Amino acid sequence: MSSFRFLVALLAALWSAQALGDTEILRGINKNVFAVKVETLDPESRKAGLNEASLGKVIGARLAKRKVGVVNTSDNEIYARVVVLTSNDVEGKVLGYGAHVEVSFRQKALLKRDKSTEFMAQTWYKGNVTVANPKQFNSQVVNALAVLVDQFLADYGSVNPGVLR
Repeated sequence: MSSFRFLVALLAALWSAQALGDTEILRGINKNVFAVKVETLDPESRKAGLNEASLGKVIGARLAKRKVGVVNTSDNEIYARVVVLTSNDVEGKVLGYGAHVEVSFRQKALLKRDKSTEFMAQTWYKGNVTVANPKQFNSQVVNALAVLVDQFLADYGSVNPGVLR
């Protein structure tokens, strides 16, 4: 079990670092309205009691606290992904869950060589790993998601003074 904890701690340290470096990439995005998208959850996530709608509401609530509006579609979106692993005993009883929770900011982009090809490009990313027993798992995931959205808002606000309220 100690090797599992070491692996979780190592992954948390690696995944919690901002993958794309400097927050300067967020400078100049002066819109206070973003789309929110939660990636379709895998069966393990659903068995653990998570669903896309409730996770989207968590993100929306964090944005609303800073007076950021949520729309269905936008060139700017907050994207969340949760991957769950289940730990079972030898008889199949669930002992606990582990989850990689990530939040990214994505913007509509065009290929330079083909202006007709649009896609959502990740311009900011943070993630973490959480491990909990079944009774605490959902609240741990919700807390991790809220912290990551708050980290985005802090980074976004730091390079766009006066945009967030």
